[in-house]
Amino acid sequence: MTQQPPHGYQPQQPQNNQYQPVPPTYQPAPQGQFQPQMPAPKPPTNVFAIISLIGAFFLSIVGIIFGHIALSQIKRTGESGRGLALAGTIIGYVRLAGELLAIIFAIVFFGIFGSLASQNISGTIDQLEQLDEPYFGEDSELQDMPWSGTEKDAFCTALDNYDLSYDDEYAYYEELLAVTDDPEFAALIESQLDSFELDFENMTDEEYSEFLDQTEVWAQAHGEQLDECYYME
Repeated sequence: MTQQPPHGYQPQQPQNNQYQPVPPTYQPAPQGQFQPQMPAPKPPTNVFAIISLIGAFFLSIVGIIFGHIALSQIKRTGESGRGLALAGTIIGYVRLAGELLAIIFAIVFFGIFGSLASQNISGTIDQLEQLDEPYFGEDSELQDMPWSGTEKDAFCTALDNYDLSYDDEYAYYEELLAVTDDPEFAALIESQLDSFELDFENMTDEEYSEFLDQTEVWAQAHGEQLDECYYME
């Protein structure tokens, strides 16, 4: 027996805005549509880019030239190595700028140094000409020397006779020995005369060292005697 609803009961109709669950529907993808994609192969590195980076550390112009060539080829072929090419080009330009600055600095430095050296040499020559003018001018004579007319006239004249010392050194020592009155200086002159008889080829190291010491002593004494002649009061 079927139960009847009460009198006046009306079943509620679902409102339009009430949530109505919709069963999910699944549609399988067509067979063969999904295919896994393999990664694209990496493009090769441009050879000139590598040369540019390495060469820039040795020669700036190599980095610059090969860097520009590499950038041009990479833009056209799509190769990798753009960073290497840029680095080589930048390093090349930096090194080139440093080299140019160094050259400019060297030119300026040597120009200033040469100018100062030239002025110093010119000033020294002028001083020497002024110093020698009273004694070695065009109208000068031997009597104008500081020792002229003094008791050391003959000694200083022989001591200053460089022409004879260059032409005949042995005769120079003999002439100087004949006019010196200083026993110690005379002994040094005699030792210089004895050195002409030395056998340098068969000389021992000790004998050669002794000869050098003797020559050094002679040169110092000769210079002192010559100073006394030129600066005598």
